[in-house]
Amino acid sequence: MREAIEGKGICGTARRICGILLRYGLTPRKMLRKLEKFERILNDYGCTATFPTTAVLLKRYCRHLKSVIGSESEKRAAAFSGGSCERMGGDCVELAVHGLFHRDISTLEKEELRRELREALRIFMKSGIEPVGFRAPISKEMRILRKS
Repeated sequence: MREAIEGKGICGTARRICGILLRYGLTPRKMLRKLEKFERILNDYGCTATFPTTAVLLKRYCRHLKSVIGSESEKRAAAFSGGSCERMGGDCVELAVHGLFHRDISTLEKEELRRELREALRIFMKSGIEPVGFRAPISKEMRILRKS
């Protein structure tokens, strides 16, 4: 939140929070409907999509997110996971690591970044999901990734 206020200011942050609440709601229900619609569109066109997902969001909404990810991801992650989440269906969406939290990673020290990325990967694997890649959530300077 501190980073949002520093970057957008108090008014900008308040507008962003209101926009997110209006778009996605307070519960996962509205977002799940949007994901299901997106999945139908992907199926209609025979396409797949990769959603960059923060590990804390995955941990909180694992059961819901598993409703739209492909089963191949779960098979690959089985060796690393206790299968703590229950699969609900869907095969056209895969998830990529988008950090542990959604914050500017260029502000992190090298070791802190490594710890966060390891923890994010651990959460994905424990959830039974092998991520297909990584996308930095916010990074004003990409040099930190090259050095890590």
